[in-house]
Amino acid sequence: MISIKHRLFLPAAAALTVTAFFIFTGCSGYIVTEEEETPSTVIGSDVPYQIVITLESDKRTMPFYPGDTITIYWAGSDNISSVCLELYRGDEFVMEITPSYTLGSEYSWIIPDGFTADETYRIKVSDVTDDKPGDLFGFSGYFALRSSPDSGLSDVAVGQRAVTLTLTDTGSMVDGDTVTVRLNSNAVLENHILTGPPGTELMLDLLGGANILEIFAVNEGEVSPNTAGLSISHVYSGEPSQQWRLYTGETGSLVISAH
Repeated sequence: MISIKHRLFLPAAAALTVTAFFIFTGCSGYIVTEEEETPSTVIGSDVPYQIVITLESDKRTMPFYPGDTITIYWAGSDNISSVCLELYRGDEFVMEITPSYTLGSEYSWIIPDGFTADETYRIKVSDVTDDKPGDLFGFSGYFALRSSPDSGLSDVAVGQRAVTLTLTDTGSMVDGDTVTVRLNSNAVLENHILTGPPGTELMLDLLGGANILEIFAVNEGEVSPNTAGLSISHVYSGEPSQQWRLYTGETGSLVISAH
């Protein structure tokens, strides 16, 4: 569990303290550390109460992508019966998540598509007074959002169930790009450092029908992004040789249909 605390300074003697907890297992993605935070200024608020916001996710890595779920929890030093949830990018309002939520003190938000990639997104929780956001509010810690990765991989069909997969670092230099490869959710190669030609060969035993091959970028090597190529034997439909471009924490996937 990583705790990030923000103190928001008010014009009067009051202050809002916001704490965001990001719960991951083996988190290796970008997180704003306490040392990188800078104080934020709140204009026009003199309410001496607190709203504490907690963000939780089962994701193992940052950043978040469209389709991921963030559960937002909040608690105030005053009784809050209705809240407005909003998404901000830094100090800029982005969208209203829900205008007036009255069903408790937690809300599961499925991230929609269409956001600009950035690492300064945060959630604002406000009390609702007279059908509009009131003076009592707090912000979560910053987190990163990216659009759905376009890995460059596309689906193929093969003529037999036993095929060979070849992985080769095709970047401008062999720079230590590291990947984990999964077939139908099972790891067939973990934390593998890619090499130049002739690359690394893997024998894959496919199921009849659709098989999902995933390439997870463990890092980006010395030169960003993680760029490499794969070749699949016995392909009769689709591109047998392809390249991917992935940033750390991103996963590229394709379907191999075996007949």
